[in-house]
Amino acid sequence: MDIPLSTPICLKAHTGNNIQYQPFTNGAKCVNTNTLAWEQLMLHKTGDNKIVIQSRWNNHNLQVREDGSCYFANQNQELYV
Repeated sequence: MDIPLSTPICLKAHTGNNIQYQPFTNGAKCVNTNTLAWEQLMLHKTGDNKIVIQSRWNNHNLQVREDGSCYFANQNQELYV
């Protein structure tokens, strides 16, 4: 199944909860089944044909840090180190 770029989506975990932006911490958690703006994400293609996941709430990209934690910290589209 193809998902059109720039279309709001929700990513559901095996728990049935959707990943969402966490205000004040910029973190990402799967804590409920809501599908409002805090849970809505957009897929965007970068100039080098990679896909980034962006929060519809704050327009920041999902980043996974070395310790495994996830944040919507900024609009960086490069490899997070």
